[in-house]
Amino acid sequence: MPFDTFLLLAALWGSFGLIVLSIGLSAGLVANRLLRDRRARLSARRRGEVAAFIRHLLNTKIPAPLLEQTPFAPQDLPAAFDSALATIRTIKGSEATRLVSLLDGWGMRAHITKLLEKGTRPQKIRALTYLAQCRDDESLRHIIDTSRSADPYVQLAALRALSRRGDAEDLGIVLDHMKEAGQRNTLVLTEILTSFGTPALPTLFTLAASDAPDPMRLAAITALGTIGAREAVPCLLEIAARNETGAELRARALQALGRIRDERAEEAVLAGLEAAEAPIRVQAARAAGRLTLARALPLLTRLLEDPVWWVRYRAAEALLAFGRRGRVLLETYEPPKEGDSNIAAQVLRERRG
Repeated sequence: MPFDTFLLLAALWGSFGLIVLSIGLSAGLVANRLLRDRRARLSARRRGEVAAFIRHLLNTKIPAPLLEQTPFAPQDLPAAFDSALATIRTIKGSEATRLVSLLDGWGMRAHITKLLEKGTRPQKIRALTYLAQCRDDESLRHIIDTSRSADPYVQLAALRALSRRGDAEDLGIVLDHMKEAGQRNTLVLTEILTSFGTPALPTLFTLAASDAPDPMRLAAITALGTIGAREAVPCLLEIAARNETGAELRARALQALGRIRDERAEEAVLAGLEAAEAPIRVQAARAAGRLTLARALPLLTRLLEDPVWWVRYRAAEALLAFGRRGRVLLETYEPPKEGDSNIAAQVLRERRG
């Protein structure tokens, strides 16, 4: 056979082989896609069945013998957990507790424990949200243990779970774990600490006056002001008066005192109006307005000429809180230099709309 003919036949057979291979690969890909789609449909249908069963539990009294039978296969637990969590978020009180107790008897607790030990951050947070509805000691232990996590978001989820359980007794333990890890999310921490309410006051006093990271102390001070209990006044006054305390902490203490509106804060507020640090003067001005301290009027009028714009603005706002007397002071105020901006006139215009 001539060599060129041999090469031609080899090329033809090679092309034919590639075509067959391509067809085989395409068929394999199509079959794999069909198989995955089928599995996805079956999984979605099963998840729907599990979700419907979870919802049905809320409206049905389960006979005692059936409670001993597990209605889920192990592979159904993730779907049952997702459905239970979605349901728990829409109900409260005894219904949520009842649902959780049923699921615990059917293997859910083991699944939760596994998520807390080996799960991702979102899985751990969701597991803690679930445990917030549990009232047993084992769940509490899981929450406290998980608060040791180095992940600040998991820590906050553990603290939120504790607050939803209404358990202020163990708040100090969780906060100690956060202190060790250097928790710094002041905004979220403030919101959670506030949700504990007055039962958390002793722990918040301790945290506010401690050597914890400033973001945690700021959260405790702000929570005290938002809760608004007068028992917090001595603690806040001590922080506001401590010169070695940072300006931000002292300013936040004055802000909290202004929210509580206790007359014992008068001297601290007057001192704050003359502080060297602008953040302290800002919050002292706001507190003076909330408390309508007559002795603060001369100082507030003087602050209309402060070099810091926010101090001037808050002083003008505070004067408005005094009613007619403060308004007259604003209306008659003239900047020391012609052409300087008149913060009093600006605030009056804003209030007139």
